[in-house]
Amino acid sequence: MQNDPISLIEEITSVKTFLISQATTHKFRDLYIFNTMLVLIQTGSKSVKTSDRSTIDAHPGELLVFPSGTSITIENRIISGSDYSAWCVSYPDALIRMVFDSVNTGIRDSSAIHLEKCPKKLVTLLKNIGEVQTSKSTPKEIILHRICEPLIWLKSLGIFLSTPTEKSLEYRLRDLITSEPGHRWRANDVAAEFGYSEATLRRRLQQLNTTFSAILMNVRLEYGLSLLQTTQMPISQIALESGFSTPSHFSEAFRTRFDIPPKYIRKPKI
Repeated sequence: MQNDPISLIEEITSVKTFLISQATTHKFRDLYIFNTMLVLIQTGSKSVKTSDRSTIDAHPGELLVFPSGTSITIENRIISGSDYSAWCVSYPDALIRMVFDSVNTGIRDSSAIHLEKCPKKLVTLLKNIGEVQTSKSTPKEIILHRICEPLIWLKSLGIFLSTPTEKSLEYRLRDLITSEPGHRWRANDVAAEFGYSEATLRRRLQQLNTTFSAILMNVRLEYGLSLLQTTQMPISQIALESGFSTPSHFSEAFRTRFDIPPKYIRKPKI
């Protein structure tokens, strides 16, 4: 791994770890997975509808891997009154390519991967990534290697991950909006950012059976969902952070998109 100091720091900090918690069993349709995500179930269970329309059920101690640039339908389930929770690690495409480049054939399987028997050592590695990232006494090259160790484990188990060979327009648009969900994004400004006219942007999105406003709304709502599941931030603040002018507007749009009011993500239905 030969990197300059700046890119090493960027690669280290680009790996995100977070705990997802949910108080109500609920299904979420067509969630977009931006970066490759490793999900270790802790409590409750998770049901995933795969790209071939089969179903995966994952339970505590089991690992799910979702490839980048794909959409999934999931159901997070509570069991015996305990909240659903899962420890998640998100890897950018650059690190996926670095570890798996030698086996990346260009033929891409976008299905979720289910590891029912996750080695205890791999579990420990996943849970300790946050601590490894903040180590001040370890050389950056060693930190990067340790962060990538879970991927190397997966590779040793015969699991191979790949990334899109070319970033789709939707991916690039989502990337831009996600960088600042609360910004007042306008189609003409975004088109100029990509070197398009507004008409060309809209036409290209139409070819993908979507629109600028639909992608903007989905990114903001999925961002709001992630804040509900991973923070204790008040819903009123989440609404503003996600780009909504009022909490009521956010709640209405959230319920329309996900068929559940945002408050029930954190507390059970009465």
